[in-house]
Amino acid sequence: MVRSTAQGIGKGLDGDKTTTGAVCITSLPEATNGGRGILRLGDVTTPCPKCGKAGEIVGNLMPTMKYNGIPVAMDGAEILCGCPPGSNRLEAPVEGPQVSRAMAAPIRPPATNAQPANPWVSDKIAASFNLPGSETQGVVCNHPDQLHEPARYIAEEMNRNLSHPVVSKIKTLLSYDPIEEQRQWLAQPWYSKIGRVPDFHGIALGKQAAAAVLWAKMVGQDQEWDHKPKLIIRFNGAAWHKYGRHTYFYDIWSNVHYGYIGVACGFSEDWLFDGAGLEQIGSDSVRKIKKWRERPGPRRSEGVEGWRAWDDPPDRISIAIGIKLYRRYSTGGLTSPILVEEVLAVPLADWGSAVEVHDCYKTKLAVT
Repeated sequence: MVRSTAQGIGKGLDGDKTTTGAVCITSLPEATNGGRGILRLGDVTTPCPKCGKAGEIVGNLMPTMKYNGIPVAMDGAEILCGCPPGSNRLEAPVEGPQVSRAMAAPIRPPATNAQPANPWVSDKIAASFNLPGSETQGVVCNHPDQLHEPARYIAEEMNRNLSHPVVSKIKTLLSYDPIEEQRQWLAQPWYSKIGRVPDFHGIALGKQAAAAVLWAKMVGQDQEWDHKPKLIIRFNGAAWHKYGRHTYFYDIWSNVHYGYIGVACGFSEDWLFDGAGLEQIGSDSVRKIKKWRERPGPRRSEGVEGWRAWDDPPDRISIAIGIKLYRRYSTGGLTSPILVEEVLAVPLADWGSAVEVHDCYKTKLAVT
C-alpha cells in the first residue's frame, strides 16, 4: 500500500501505531487510503501500553489539509493520553528509505493481502460509532450532511453578538472593581471625602446583579439568544441535523453561543455553568407543570457539584465548547468548519441524548 503524503510527511491511517504501541482508530472508515480509513484530529487510540489510558490525537507538528472540516492527522501528531505531553506520537511512515518523524524507528512493512487489517481494530471503529462492524456495509444513504448549516448560522450569531449593545453594558457592569474604586477615592483631597464612605463592595454586588438580570433577559427560554425557535423556523421544523451516520440535536448550538458570548461579557466559567443549571431547573419545572405525565421535571447529574449538576450533560459540553472557542477566537472570525470540528471532536458517547444514529442506519440495524 502506498501511503498518501503532504510535503513528504505521511498521512495517518486506521491501524497505525503510536510511539508507545497504542493502535489508532479512525472515525471516518468510509474515507480510505489503500483500504484503510484516514485519521483526523480527535480520533482515538486503544489503551496506551505505558499508561493504560486510551489516547486522542490532538495536534500536528505543522498545519495540514482538512477532511470535512477537520485536520488530517500526520506522522508525528501528538497523542494525548496519561503519558507526559509530547512523549506519545503517531507513527505514519512513508514507503522508502524515510523513517517516521515520531520516532526514528524502522519502517514497518506495508499491509498486504496476506496481512489483513486487524479485525479487532475494525470492530473498534464500528464501536466508536455505536454500530456493529459489518452490518452497515451496503447501507445506501442519499441524505446530505447538514451539520454545517446550523453551525454557519450560530457562527454568524457569535461573531455579530460580540458587538451587541447588551454585551457592552454587561462588560461595563462587571468591570467595576471595588478595590480600585476605593483606592481612587482615598487618593482624593480630604475635602472631597467629607461625608459617608461609599460601600464599594455593595455597589459591586449591585452591578453584578444588574448584569445577571440583563443576561437572563437575553438567554432565557424563548428570549433573543435562545436560538432553538429560530433554528426550527430556519430549517423547516427540523431539530436534528445529519453528519455521517449520526444526527445532532439543535440545542447544541445555542449553548455554544451561551458559553462564547458569556465569557465575552465577562462572566466566569463557573458562573456560566451554574447559571445554566439554575435556568434548566426553571425550564424543566415549567415543562413538567404543562405536561405532568410526560415530562420528568428537573434531574440532577450524579457526580457533578453545584447548580450545574441540574443542567443536561450535553448542554454542559456545548457550553464548554463555546468557552474554549472564545479563548481562541476572542475577536470573532468563527466559521462553520471551526464549530463543526469542535463538535465532532467530542466522543459520541459523551453527547448522550444529543446524538442519534441516522434513520437510514436505524432501518438497517433495527435501532429504535
